[in-house]
Amino acid sequence: MTDLIALRHTLHQHPERSGKEQRTSTRIATLLKETHPRELYTGIAGHGILVHYGHRHQPGILLRAELDALPIRERSELPHASAVPGTAHLCGHDGHMSILVGVAERLAQRQDSLPVPVTLLFQPAEETGQGAAACLADQVFDGRDFDMVFALHNIPGYDEGTVLLREGSFAMASVGMDAQLSGQTSHAAEPQRGNSPVPALIDLAELVMTLPDTAPSHDARAITTIIHLLAGSEAFGTTPGDARLLATLRSDSDSFLSVMKGQVEEELQKLQRLRGLETELQWKEEFPATVNDARAVAMIAGAAEQCGMSVETLSEPFPWSEDFAHFSSRWPGALFGLGSGTAQPHLHSGYYDFPDALIEPAVELWARLLVK
Repeated sequence: MTDLIALRHTLHQHPERSGKEQRTSTRIATLLKETHPRELYTGIAGHGILVHYGHRHQPGILLRAELDALPIRERSELPHASAVPGTAHLCGHDGHMSILVGVAERLAQRQDSLPVPVTLLFQPAEETGQGAAACLADQVFDGRDFDMVFALHNIPGYDEGTVLLREGSFAMASVGMDAQLSGQTSHAAEPQRGNSPVPALIDLAELVMTLPDTAPSHDARAITTIIHLLAGSEAFGTTPGDARLLATLRSDSDSFLSVMKGQVEEELQKLQRLRGLETELQWKEEFPATVNDARAVAMIAGAAEQCGMSVETLSEPFPWSEDFAHFSSRWPGALFGLGSGTAQPHLHSGYYDFPDALIEPAVELWARLLVK
C-alpha cells in the first residue's frame, strides 16, 4: 500500500500549473497501474487520467480529484514546501489526489465483488475552469454513463474532518469579465481634442458594482468584484485613449449570472453609441454553479455517519466556484466539503498546507460509500 502522506508531500514539493501537469500525471498513473484496474487511460484533455474498477455492464459511480496547482508563491518553510518558484499546491489538490489513490487501492482489493463499477478521474486544469469540460469532450467519455458523480474539497475555517453538505447550489457560478474601451488620445491641456474613455470606464465600473442589487428579485445571490482598472499611461501630458476593466461576476444561479452578463453587454453597447468609443468584451474562465442532488447528498451523509464523522448542513452555497459543475449538470451527484481546521490558513494563501490527518478518514468515507 502506498504511503499516502509521503505521496502528498512529494506532490506538494513538485506542483504543476493548469494544463502542465505532466510529471504529476505520470507519478499518479504509475501508482494506479499497480492496482491493475480494468481500464486505465492517460492523456485525457491534456494530462488527465481515468481508471475503472469492476465491470462496465452498468453505469456505476464516478469520483473526481484535481491535478493542478496554483501560480502563487508558497510562503511556508515546511520540509515539503514547493520546490517550484511561483507555483504551489495552495488549494489542497495534492491531498485530494492522495485520497483518490488510497481509494483506488481499496477498490483493487475488491475488483471482482464491487457492488457497482467505479471510475476515478484525475482531472487537469480545474483552477482555470477548463479541465472538466475538456475531459467530458474527450473520446474516452464517449458512451460512458454514471448513476452518480462525486467530488470533495477541503474547506478551512471548519472543524477538521467535519463533512459539509448542502442540497441544491453548493458553489457559485462565476465568470471573468474583460472589457476594453478605446477612444482617442490628445494633449492633456486640450482634452476636448481627444475622446477619453475614462468617464465610460467609471460608468461601467459603477454598473458592475451594483449588479448584485437585483439578485433578490430573481431569487438569487450574487457578488461582483472589480479586480483591475487601467486607463492611459504614466504621461502627465497625455489624455488617455484606452481603458480596460477586469471583474469577476458570481451567482448561485446560472440564470442570474446570464442576466448580469447581459446587463454588462447592454451597457457597453450604450457607451459605445453615446460616447463614440470602440469596445471589446471577453468572458473568461466561466464556471457553472455546482448543484447537488438530494439523493447524492443523503448517500454522503449516511457514509459519514457510518464512519463516525460529524456532518454539518450549510445554509448558503460557497462563493467560490468549481468546475465539477460540468459533471454534476450531466449526471446526478454532489460536491461536498471536508473541514480542514478552524486555524487553517485560507485556500490560495501562501501559508496553506493540506492537513495530512484528513487523508485516511476521507479514504474511509469513500470506501463506505462505494464498497459498503
